[in-house]
Amino acid sequence: MPLTLLIIIFLSRDRVNDPEFRLRYGGIINSYRGEACYWGLITMLYRLLLLISFVSIDSVVTTLSTTITITIIYYSLFTYIQPYTSAEFTRLEKYSIISYLITFFFLNYSSDHKYEAVSWMSAIIIIGGNLLMVIYLIKNIYIRWKETRKKVRKMSLASSSLSTSGIPLQEAIDHSKLISNHEL
Repeated sequence: MPLTLLIIIFLSRDRVNDPEFRLRYGGIINSYRGEACYWGLITMLYRLLLLISFVSIDSVVTTLSTTITITIIYYSLFTYIQPYTSAEFTRLEKYSIISYLITFFFLNYSSDHKYEAVSWMSAIIIIGGNLLMVIYLIKNIYIRWKETRKKVRKMSLASSSLSTSGIPLQEAIDHSKLISNHEL
């Protein structure tokens, strides 16, 4: 799948800002800037490398050290390329990567299980860090939901008032301007 996406994006790289292309492949590239439309592939490769390191490396310490290295490289690319069109997506991805790093670091730190207190402290930090990330995500989803709901209500109110009045749209706009100017 990633190879197919790479071929499609590479062959169509001059059309990534074309609305028809974005409509067709939007789920893959819409949240990315035009120059970074391939970022979804880098994310897939990052996750694939993490999976391979977890499956193929026998030593826990080596596995976690490898995943930390892979994540630091991914984070460096992310901060250099800055692929997202939205500051909110950028912030969310940044916090996710930091959450990964905290998790991998403290899993690595406590992997020898020599000291129970260190294992418990690491577990608390991992759970706390990831819980903060989940709370941040839920908060942003809730805020977006409220904003969208508010916009939909405004649109439906405007639509229903126009349709019930029988006034053409331009006349309704002109009428609302007259009223707002009169209220001033």
